[in-house]
Amino acid sequence: MKKLTCAVLILLFFVTTGVFSEAAIDFGGTISNLTGLEISGESLFSQNNGLSLWFSAKGENTGFIARAGYTFVYDQEADDPVKNIPDIQTLNLYGNFPVTVLGLSRYRYDLGRFRISDHSRYIIDQNLDGVRFRFFYPTMSIQAAVGTSLLPNKNSAPIVISKLDVADIDDDGVFMGSPRAIGLLEMTFSDLFRQELTLSVGFQEDLRHLLESRSGTLIEEGEQTLDPSSGGLLDTQYLGLGVRGNITGGLFYNTFFSLSTGRTLSYLIDPGAVSGSYAYTPILSGVGGIGLNLYLPQVMSSAAGLSFVLSTGDDWEDRATFYEGSETENPALFVPVTAKPLSFVFAPTLGNMMVFSGSYSLKPLSIIEGFALREKLQTSVKFGVFSSYKSGPVSVSVPNTDSEKKYLGSEVDLAVSFRPFSDLGLSLTGGMFFPNESDGGPYDAPGSTGATTKVEISASFSF
Repeated sequence: MKKLTCAVLILLFFVTTGVFSEAAIDFGGTISNLTGLEISGESLFSQNNGLSLWFSAKGENTGFIARAGYTFVYDQEADDPVKNIPDIQTLNLYGNFPVTVLGLSRYRYDLGRFRISDHSRYIIDQNLDGVRFRFFYPTMSIQAAVGTSLLPNKNSAPIVISKLDVADIDDDGVFMGSPRAIGLLEMTFSDLFRQELTLSVGFQEDLRHLLESRSGTLIEEGEQTLDPSSGGLLDTQYLGLGVRGNITGGLFYNTFFSLSTGRTLSYLIDPGAVSGSYAYTPILSGVGGIGLNLYLPQVMSSAAGLSFVLSTGDDWEDRATFYEGSETENPALFVPVTAKPLSFVFAPTLGNMMVFSGSYSLKPLSIIEGFALREKLQTSVKFGVFSSYKSGPVSVSVPNTDSEKKYLGSEVDLAVSFRPFSDLGLSLTGGMFFPNESDGGPYDAPGSTGATTKVEISASFSF
C-alpha cells in the first residue's frame, strides 16, 4: 500500500508539472502541536504533533493540489497510547470554467481526494475519494458528488457508525477507513424571496460484504446466537431541507431538517420466546436544528449565537447499545455519516440527542485604534445543555442505565486565540462538563467522578 501511494504521488507530480508547465506553482507546509489535559477523577494527558506538506499548480482554468502529512499521537487514555499516522489529506485535480450555455455562469469539477459537506455540516463532513461536479447559475447552484471512504486513513477521516467500524478503529491491522460508498446531491437557491434554500439527497452504502478482508466477522441475517461484539451492515439515506437568511441588520438565522431511512441489523425476539434471531429492519429517523447569529462589528468585532439541535433515538427497552443494539422492528436512532463531537469536553454525537447552545466572541484589542495587532486576538465563551431525546443509549457512556431522566448535563468552554502573523497561530481552550448527578439521574451511580475539566494548548506555524 505504501509503495503504491508513493508511486501515485510521483506519477502525479510529473503529470501535473507537465500539464501545468506554465501554471503558477506553489508549495509549503505546516507544523502543529496540540497538548491536552483532561481531569475526571484522574488526570489524562494527550499530545498531538503534526507535519503536513502541500503542493499546488494552478493554470487558467485547471489546477492540482496535494497535501500529505504525518501525525504523532500520544493518548494516555487509549489502549494503545502511541500512534503514528501518515496520511494524504488532499489529492485533487480540479477544473473551474466560465460558461454561457444553458443559463450557466460557471461549472467546476473535482477528481481525487477532497472534502465533501452537506449544507448543515451535521450529516456529511468528510474526506472522500471520488468525483464532484458543481454547476453555478445566476440564482442557484447544484452540487453532485460520489465517492468512497475506504482509502483515507481510518484515524484522520474516521467514520464510526457501526460495531465493525468501532472494531476497526481498535484493530492495528486495519489501516484504511470504513468501506462505504457516499453520495450527495444538493440544489441551492441563493435568492428565493431574499432567502437561501437548499434541498439535498444523500446516502451511504456499506460495502463491507464485498471485501473479503473486512467481512470476516459480519453477522449473517438469520443467525440465532447473540453476539454483542460483532454486527452487520448499516445503510442510510437522507432527504434534507435547509433555509437561511438575514432577519435585520446583523441578525441572521438558519434552520435545517433531514429525514433519514435505511436498514440496520436487529436482534428480534418473538413474544414468549427465549431466544431470537438477527434480521435487517428499516430505519426511520430524523434530525433538525435552528440557529440565530448576531454580528456586531462596532462592538469589538463581537458575535453572538444561539442554536438548538434535535436528533431522534430509541429507549433502553428497544436498544441495548448505541451501535447496532436495536431489539425492535422499528429503530428510530438517527445515524449521521460523519459523527462529529458536539462539544469540547462532553463530546456526544448526533443520535438520541438534544443540544441547546450559546456562544459569544469578541476581539478585545480592536478598541485600540492604530494598534497593529488589534484584530489578532480573539476570545470566546460557549455553553451547552445536553439531553437525550429518549431515556436510552447515547454515543457517550452513561453509568446509570436505569435512569428515566433525560437531562445529561451542562458544559461551559472558554477559548483564546492569538494570530500575530498569518503564518503563526496560538490558542488556549478550556472547558468543564457538569453531569446530572441528581437522585436517579444518568450519572447518579457508584464511582461517578463529578465535573470533568479539559484544557488544550495548540500552536501552528506555516511556511
